[in-house]
Amino acid sequence: PENCKKTMTDTDREVIFSIVLVNYNSGSLLKDCLASIFENLTVSFEIIVYDNASTDDSVLKVRAAFPSDFRIRIIEGNVNLGFAKANNLGAQVSKGRYLHFLNPDIIVNSSLSDDYIRIQKDPSDTVHVTSLADQTGKPTKNRHVIPTLKNFYNLILNSKKVIYWNIGASLIISRESFRILGGWPEDYFMYAEDLDIFYRIQKQGMPVCYLDTRLVHI
Repeated sequence: PENCKKTMTDTDREVIFSIVLVNYNSGSLLKDCLASIFENLTVSFEIIVYDNASTDDSVLKVRAAFPSDFRIRIIEGNVNLGFAKANNLGAQVSKGRYLHFLNPDIIVNSSLSDDYIRIQKDPSDTVHVTSLADQTGKPTKNRHVIPTLKNFYNLILNSKKVIYWNIGASLIISRESFRILGGWPEDYFMYAEDLDIFYRIQKQGMPVCYLDTRLVHI
């Protein structure tokens, strides 16, 4: 009978990807980012938004645009904890097998859904990074040399052994690998935590895969 049909809820569905966003006064960018996710992704996902005590209406815009979507969870902090700690708290309440740390000023496209499918077939310790582009579609620099003496030596004599770090605007990692790394380094309030986490990724010997997907980073 119609009234006996089971309705899937937030507690009984399997979540494969947890998309974790840290928001601080992002205005309409956060809402636009989430809208692009809903429009383009087909793989099972949830969205965790940790709001760092924003003083604008960015969270209100999201609540108005997606009033009853159980795939979004918003955590409103009382103080600005910075990027790393807020990401870690968002990851703690997430349920997915994979964590996608994403900036709220990113616009997602449908090729990310294809990459999500491919990621599930890769070894669990592989870290995945998406390329970035500006609003005109021009690629932006997302890869930088980790500043160690050995790396600078290899940069001159053996470029194949150079280890890079990537901007933390779009980083995909398995939950287990994230646990091994100890999460984002909370020694930094903002900036340099992405360099640090990629240094630890390199120290752990985790491979880094660059995806074909190119996301718009506003």
